[in-house]
Amino acid sequence: MALALSIACAIVATELIGQYGSRATHFQRKMDRLQAKISQMQARLASANHQVTEMRREAAYHDEFERILAASDSQLIRLEPHDRRADIGGALVISRRLSAAALEVVGLTAPGPDKHYAVWWLQRAGAPIAVAQLDPLDRSEDGVSRLPLPPPEAVALIITLETAPKSGRPGAAPILKGEFRKDSSRRTGPR
Repeated sequence: MALALSIACAIVATELIGQYGSRATHFQRKMDRLQAKISQMQARLASANHQVTEMRREAAYHDEFERILAASDSQLIRLEPHDRRADIGGALVISRRLSAAALEVVGLTAPGPDKHYAVWWLQRAGAPIAVAQLDPLDRSEDGVSRLPLPPPEAVALIITLETAPKSGRPGAAPILKGEFRKDSSRRTGPR
């Protein structure tokens, strides 16, 4: 009788272990699926946080552009494409009182390998002055860039597509050009 009871207990124990093992496997699969969902959600959250950061950065640049534009001495220069059929353009806003300048460009495409967009001040006399490099892939469609103030002798701003490393002179024809108005004491643009 004791032997039969021991065998019965062993059978029940084996069956319980099997059931608990089956349940443990089931719950492990559930936990794995939940962990995969959590990982997907974390990836989506990281992507959304990156987008929010970029939107805040762009909003800050646009706020800066508007702040400069609202200055009493602001000067707004429209950048026109060299090829009038091109779907690109831009605007430069300058305020000497705020010691600030901002450039907004739209429609630039990816420059390709070993190429970059360069921004230059053109002077009345003398060599052009390199100002900045633009990377349209590092900007939103309507990215705004802060620039240093142009020197007093500057008469225009140009953007070129350069193939060589940074040099002291533009190596290509302007893609965009904006000429400063002659009388800088008068304000143009909305108030």
